[in-house]
Amino acid sequence: LANGTQAGPYADVIFATPASVTAGLVRSERPQLAFILDQYTYTCSYASLHTHWPLLERFRTVRPGGHLPTGVQYFYEADQDGGMLHLSGLIGRVFGSSDELPYLTVSDSAVIVPNSTCLQRFKWCHHYFTMWEIMMTHRLLKYVNNIDGLHMAGDYVKGVGHNDAMRAGVNAACHVGFSVPVSDASAPPLFSELVKLEANHSRMKDP
Repeated sequence: LANGTQAGPYADVIFATPASVTAGLVRSERPQLAFILDQYTYTCSYASLHTHWPLLERFRTVRPGGHLPTGVQYFYEADQDGGMLHLSGLIGRVFGSSDELPYLTVSDSAVIVPNSTCLQRFKWCHHYFTMWEIMMTHRLLKYVNNIDGLHMAGDYVKGVGHNDAMRAGVNAACHVGFSVPVSDASAPPLFSELVKLEANHSRMKDP
């Protein structure tokens, strides 16, 4: 690991990590696999809780007394200086509070909200939905997955989205010894059936 800690050896390892992270972990031992995983490019968004009023100042000035329009929760605006798009709003109003603070801004750049006014920032990344990535998934990746005890789990392994992510996880679990789908009465029937179908498919065909 990054801090020097070593674990193992293990007969099987599941990488439930983004393709870019997995590529960095396997590059020295599996350069061909790392090359394929490098084809999945990621974009990131930032959600910031903050008190940086200039982001909402344009909307504040349209109301007497400097208050933002009553009943409005979200505002979409392009930053005129930096050209950055952002979606900003009054997160308190979503939960029934009349308090304007804190503001919530979602943007493709962290710098749009200064650190000095940022209360909390969350970063979320996802790979692009391109035909090139889909081709990698269905024409190349499936032939190098589940080999020599290395298994990948993520939506990019099967396609795109939550259902494909779950299918990839079940597929990896089946390859390390999972054989009978877990029965959970609290799970919706559609979810349970999807797990069963993928488990049966994994046993019959690889991947």
